[in-house]
Amino acid sequence: MFVRTRDITIDEEKCVGCKKCVMMCFTDVIRLDDRTKKAKAFYLEDCEACMICELYCPTQAIHVTPTFPIIVPDPFR
Repeated sequence: MFVRTRDITIDEEKCVGCKKCVMMCFTDVIRLDDRTKKAKAFYLEDCEACMICELYCPTQAIHVTPTFPIIVPDPFR
């Protein structure tokens, strides 16, 4: 398994529960919490780090921290 996202932070105070991030997340990582009716990240290992949820959030409540492999040339290993 290759994890592309280190963390998805959702500020519940800023989130208005508009569901735009839920509709845009093609991997179904961002879902609406039944209790709070706010966005919540589940199954981070499935996140593709496309950052579309962060882009479409009208209140800027979502911050995605992607993790990508760093390729180091052989002489420096």
